[in-house]
Order: sequence, then structure tokens, then C-alpha cells
Amino acid sequence: MNAQKYPSSIIKKGATLYESIYYIDDNGKAKVETRIYCVRSVQKKRNALSDQPHVNITMKIDGVTWGKRSTKIGDYGWLSSIPRVYVKQFREGDKLPYGIYTTKLAALKFAIATLKDEVEFDEQGIRDAKNKNDIKFYTSELEENNLLLKAARTRLKREQNKR
Repeated sequence: MNAQKYPSSIIKKGATLYESIYYIDDNGKAKVETRIYCVRSVQKKRNALSDQPHVNITMKIDGVTWGKRSTKIGDYGWLSSIPRVYVKQFREGDKLPYGIYTTKLAALKFAIATLKDEVEFDEQGIRDAKNKNDIKFYTSELEENNLLLKAARTRLKREQNKR
């Protein structure tokens, strides 16, 4: 699945973007979560040779990037010091960063496509394995990826049924 274009006509401060992640938790359950990114600014870089603005997006996480800013009632917003890990940047009019999409459904479809590729890779690894250790490794990876794929498909169905 290709990266999504984000036309400059719809880019604005406060727009929401999504990314789906998948993992196996400590209890062995497959989890699929959707992360939210918000456009914080669209601006030109200082001393840049290009006139093309950059779009700065930040992952919205309660207590880390978003939360209570002062003792005033209702003063919630972006916190002052946000770790660089949660900030991404791309040029206006270019494709979105890897795995980030404008809708939850598109992000989930990307996760499913990625998991299908991983399942195919593991199946090919089992066919090409030269010893028992390789077969055991690829088999365990295949089981995990099939579990994650099932969870991602279930999450996609839930999102589609909401509409």
C-alpha cells in the first residue's frame, strides 16, 4: 500500500491524522491500536532555499504531549516540552510519513496489508529453511503474525460497522 498524498488545499493547523500499530502484549493477546497525530503548524523553514512549507505533526498522548498546562480550570493543551520521538515533519504537498493516513480505516487497511506481507515472508522462510531452528523461528513468527492479522481484521470490521 502506497503512502497517501496530503494535498496542500486541505492541510491546516489542527487537522487529525492516524497511524495503526499492532503488537502482542505481555499476556500473549494481540493488540491493534490507532494513534492520533495532530497538525501543529504549517510553516516555512528559516533560511531555506525552497519556498515550500513544512507540516509539523505531533502524536497526541495524554500526560506526555497533551495535558493540563497550569492550575487554571480547563487549561488543557500541548505541553511545553515534547520529546522529539513524538514529532514528525514532512513537506506540504508531499506524501504523508510511512504508516500515517488521514482516516482510521486507511490506517487499519495499511496495517493489514503490512501484516499480510509479513505472513507471506514467514511462509517463504519456512519453505526455504535449511535447518530445524529456522523452521521453528519462522513458525513462531507466522503464528504471531496470523494472530495479529486476525485482530487487525476484527478491528477493521468494528470501524466499518460504526458507520
